[in-house]
Amino acid sequence: GPEGVFVLETKHRTKRRGQQIFVRDGDLCIDRIVIDPDPRRQAMAAALSVRRRLEARTGDTVPVRAVVLFPGWFIHDGFKAGECWVLQERSLVTTLQNGKAARIPPQQVTRIATELDHWAHEPHPDFP
Repeated sequence: GPEGVFVLETKHRTKRRGQQIFVRDGDLCIDRIVIDPDPRRQAMAAALSVRRRLEARTGDTVPVRAVVLFPGWFIHDGFKAGECWVLQERSLVTTLQNGKAARIPPQQVTRIATELDHWAHEPHPDFP
């Protein structure tokens, strides 16, 4: 949409009462324990793949944002900096509504949406 292209990586984790997710010294942590492997790497790799595909097929520079969502978790100070946002699911909508994303012209949105639709319907070697 006009807010950009978002690659969402959703992580489900069992949570004990009071636990929170923090970004400390660049590390993603549950309380004081570093989450390893860091799901931001997976999300950023997927976003890079999507961006390369869209740019090759549309000829446009396409802003693609990696987002890691932790449904049901409190993300202390939600992390909306750098290449990857780390948010709870409700914060994504709020972030988009508050203008924290790039704006894409309508013609480019149409080209991107068309390409994503074609890509989604292509046969995939791993899925018959």
